[in-house]
Amino acid sequence: MAIGILGSASYPASTGKSSPLEWEHDLDAGSNRIVVVAVGLECDDISNPEPVAVTYGGVAMAEVHKRVLAASSNYTYCGVFVLYETDLPEDGFNTVSVTYGGTTGDEISGVAIAFSGVDQGGETGYDDDAGEDIKKTTLTVSMSAGDVSVIAVANGDQTGTFTHDASQIEIMDVGSFLCQIASAYLIASGNVASLSSTCTKTQDQVEVGVWWSPYVEPSPPTGAGLFFGKGLS
Repeated sequence: MAIGILGSASYPASTGKSSPLEWEHDLDAGSNRIVVVAVGLECDDISNPEPVAVTYGGVAMAEVHKRVLAASSNYTYCGVFVLYETDLPEDGFNTVSVTYGGTTGDEISGVAIAFSGVDQGGETGYDDDAGEDIKKTTLTVSMSAGDVSVIAVANGDQTGTFTHDASQIEIMDVGSFLCQIASAYLIASGNVASLSSTCTKTQDQVEVGVWWSPYVEPSPPTGAGLFFGKGLS
């Protein structure tokens, strides 16, 4: 079964500065679905203000992977959260809610996106990259044709914009005041070994990516032990 995007991704109209950050996402019908929420955050308060809860339609999402960068005067976070088919709420519009700690939320944003045809056994892999005074982050991945990835990236310069390699499709690229936050996805057409995001400005930058494989239909039972002869007379 091939992975496909379901409907449209959604994200807040503007970056948030208070908790919780909430927006709506329209969940389409499908099979073997996942909903992914990618979050980026930068705060002046470096006392661990990362997201403490992300819910989708009131259902708690699992944090697959995160990366944090505590610089001298700020704190940058990116994380990816997921819900699988058995835990999804009803189809239609669902509220995405991101609650986070800390006292000063200078910038926070996120994106929700859904896919069908995804293996329900968990993610295939994840990676992260971060650094101070940089503008490019690169993830080492091991994606095969048909796999899907979602990344979140944040840069501490509010006037920058992002570009992404490997034919990644950008979902959002927003920011104001102190941080630029972006997200992108890729349904691979072949093997992919790395994913990079480059900002037009140099500042503290964090990136996280997670990838999943397609759902594979179970093999039919073999003929061993089956009786195909005529019935008894």
